[in-house]
Amino acid sequence: MTRRRPLDPPFSDGPARGAWTAILAATGLAPVAVPPRPFSWQHGRSLWILDWESSDWVLAELRFDPESCHYQEIRRARYDWPREAAGVLLGRAMALGEAEAEEIAARLASWQHADDRPNA
Repeated sequence: MTRRRPLDPPFSDGPARGAWTAILAATGLAPVAVPPRPFSWQHGRSLWILDWESSDWVLAELRFDPESCHYQEIRRARYDWPREAAGVLLGRAMALGEAEAEEIAARLASWQHADDRPNA
């Protein structure tokens, strides 16, 4: 096994990991850990899914079709930042009402701060 240099890239397994983690956390430059599973929220026949795909955050809206007994994709959009995708999702929830917006905001926060995230 090759020993890494003292200034290993942040979040590597090298000896400088702790120092980099502290520096990046203090400066607010730490990369966002990607939750291990997608976020999903269902309201009536609509289902929204927020997930990380390779280098983009994807927000998809699906609608359940009772005749065929499956979901049909209505729209899909890609975002560079999770806050962009979450903002769109919150906007859709606000159109449904205050209670729905509060519910999804709480669920998004819980999902974002889940204990089982990588690098948590």
